[in-house]
Amino acid sequence: AVDEGIPRNLKDVKPRANCALEALATALRSAKSFRRAFDSADAKDAAPKALRRALDALPPLDQSGNALLRRTTKKRQYDQAIDDLRAALAEREGGDPDIRQELATGGAHLDVAEVLGELVEALTADASTKSAASTLTSVGRITQAPCSK
Repeated sequence: AVDEGIPRNLKDVKPRANCALEALATALRSAKSFRRAFDSADAKDAAPKALRRALDALPPLDQSGNALLRRTTKKRQYDQAIDDLRAALAEREGGDPDIRQELATGGAHLDVAEVLGELVEALTADASTKSAASTLTSVGRITQAPCSK
């Protein structure tokens, strides 16, 4: 259910407050090994389905042809898919309850590394996207540095 473009199960969400999820979707669009595994999967769970809709709504990588037109016409679909992804990650079983609570709270500034961890767990939980999730795992620790202009 959606109220003014924002899923009702998200609290105090303002449009475009999803920069961590948007950054991940943009990066995953370009990750060839992830896309090979993910594009061939038939996702069953809400989070992978929302991620697929977000990836499908992004403009083509080559920016040729009607990329500007596509970017304009798909913006609402992309925004809705990102909001749905955030809601699906917040509502899923498992994962870190503090991160899930932060995902459900619109004013939160989400840490990209934490959101990536939740996304990988959600993809791993869906048997059809488990191989795509395995392309996103590594040995070591992911840290986030402050953004710079």
